[in-house]
Amino acid sequence: MRYLPSDKYNVAWFKLAECVSRGEKERALGVYRLLSHSFDDLAFASQLEGDILFSFEDAIGAIAKYDQAIALYKKSNRLLEAAAVCEHVITMAPATADYIRVVVDLYKKLRLTDRVVTYLQMLFALALGHDDLVNARLLLEELDQYADAQSTVIERQELIFATLRDNACDIEPLRVHIEQVLDGLLALDDQVALQQFLAHVEAMHPAASEHAHLYLAQQA
Repeated sequence: MRYLPSDKYNVAWFKLAECVSRGEKERALGVYRLLSHSFDDLAFASQLEGDILFSFEDAIGAIAKYDQAIALYKKSNRLLEAAAVCEHVITMAPATADYIRVVVDLYKKLRLTDRVVTYLQMLFALALGHDDLVNARLLLEELDQYADAQSTVIERQELIFATLRDNACDIEPLRVHIEQVLDGLLALDDQVALQQFLAHVEAMHPAASEHAHLYLAQQA
């Protein structure tokens, strides 16, 4: 590894910023390559190259470099840095489920429950948006390990409504979800949302509505 003298190092950073601001991609990459010889952090070097490519709207090239950075950060157990790069990629391509799953697993290892819940909810929304009800149910089960019933009321309602759109659906697997929605709304003491949920279920599926009212009567 070759280190630049501090004065040349500072000038190189200045030139890099100048090239980026002027939109001079090839010159910026040339300055980056000069700087990179003095880096002892390959993960950061890959991330920086990704940032440069991203600044020139080269999303494909940037993501390739971000992938390298994520792998290197994970290899050195720098999970928070890996998660941060994943989150940046997700902002570039919000519907990229693979990166969301990676960041979920990273935050699980870091025991950052709030972040786990946020990204599991994002995965759930993607699954539901693709009418992948099987995966949506599995994701809801995973969410239940990190969030209480009140926190997942919206997701559970969305799963119920998506399933009930098929009039011939079997409501047996939904019974527990209906009960958990009711428990959550009762705990929140949200009578407006409770009545809206009951009315929606009644309009979609009489048998599901009957189960909901029976369960409520048992809780009274």
